[in-house]
Amino acid sequence: MEAWNKLSQMKPQEIKNLQEKKLKEMFQKEIPRHPYYREMLEAKGINASEMSGSGDLRQIPFTVKEDILPPDDRMHPWKFVLEAPSEEEQPKQKGGLLSKLLKKGEKEGGADEYRLSQLFYTSSRTGGKPVPLVFTIRDIENLKEAGNRSFNMWGFSRDDSVVNAFSFVPNISFWQQFHATMELGATALQTGGGRVIGAERIVTVMQNLEAQVLMTFPGYADFLMQSLVFFNVKVPELEAIVVGMEDAPQVLLDRISKNMEKAGAKDSRVYRTYFLSEAKVGWPECSPGNGYHVHPDHALVEIVDPETGEPKGEKEPGEIVVTNLDARGTVLLRFKSGDIATGGITYEPCPACGRAFPRILGDIDKKHYYYELNTSEGKKNLDFNNIRRKLFAYKELSQWYLEIKNEDGGDKLNLKIFPAQGAGENGLEEKLKSDLSGETGIPVDVENTSIEDTLNRIGMEKGITEKRIFDLREN
Repeated sequence: MEAWNKLSQMKPQEIKNLQEKKLKEMFQKEIPRHPYYREMLEAKGINASEMSGSGDLRQIPFTVKEDILPPDDRMHPWKFVLEAPSEEEQPKQKGGLLSKLLKKGEKEGGADEYRLSQLFYTSSRTGGKPVPLVFTIRDIENLKEAGNRSFNMWGFSRDDSVVNAFSFVPNISFWQQFHATMELGATALQTGGGRVIGAERIVTVMQNLEAQVLMTFPGYADFLMQSLVFFNVKVPELEAIVVGMEDAPQVLLDRISKNMEKAGAKDSRVYRTYFLSEAKVGWPECSPGNGYHVHPDHALVEIVDPETGEPKGEKEPGEIVVTNLDARGTVLLRFKSGDIATGGITYEPCPACGRAFPRILGDIDKKHYYYELNTSEGKKNLDFNNIRRKLFAYKELSQWYLEIKNEDGGDKLNLKIFPAQGAGENGLEEKLKSDLSGETGIPVDVENTSIEDTLNRIGMEKGITEKRIFDLREN
């Protein structure tokens, strides 16, 4: 990756030129040693070494999860791992004895950048098999750099105390934050999240460290802040919460921020990071609402129509497609993420930080939250991303989960709720029933349940992140 200060000052055309250069280098230097794409391009009569940039990128078909991990071959993901160059292909190390001593630990020609360092996995939130992703030493260095850049954007320093409450799993969400705090030199506790030490200890740690920064997935941040308010626990040193791993709609950020204020936080900033495992690093928002800043020297992003694959215009919603520009180990070209950028992408300089990075705008919707339901008007494909936003916007709701069921040949929704304190006396159940049935066109039952049932069902301290919607219909 490029020098941060230099990259931050580049103009839009310079950013575009940099991406074209790095894409050309990927085609010509790396893809000829990529087992999957080499075989695929040869079958199509395309010479990767002759491809020159984004103009040629659309010759390559989209890659989807099933291409990487077909159901009948668990070793297939290794076909997406770059082969190390031969000794003849490796550049000779320059310099004398002093230069070699300064580079001790590196193989001749820097071949260590292709050496396996860690094996990460996608989060597999929808219940499918997690996809293994090989990270080499170079990839880990890039992960550190991405974390450093995020902290720089948010103004964090080594004087801050940080509590990392992302789940301790082999996923970039935990490890980017881990490496960033280590590189920053800040006082940090890597808790492993609620599934490791639980909410009570995390709150105790925040108080004992007088933590300025908390990092976790959005549902857990919401749960912790609600708990602080309910038990009248104050965290006066807290200034910022970083959320990621699960999609975090703006209405949820606003809710977390308000509860930070009620808990006596010094400031109430809530930052989002978009962790797309296949991109191999997370992309931060420099400030809420200004879009996820794609590291342009590391990945190229396209926005396409989810169904047709045709490119969308600037700021038009569409599916996020990522191409690795500076990766070793697992390398992907035109990977269709299944994530929808509701505000599309823009290349205008950010109005908040001034950087000319490509920015993914709006909330990130998930294609797997689209369900086909039998409604009163026949079968319809309904967007439950919007339903999630509606439910998070209810300040009267503390916790909730939603079940999709089939009864007597028709579909219905069963919403289980734990109301906020004092909210059960204002017709909340009827309001929810009317709102959801009007949105979906199918019957809705609303049922109060205990906080224990709700938290256990959504996996708040059992899973690596929460799950709110359950399709219980028979396939």
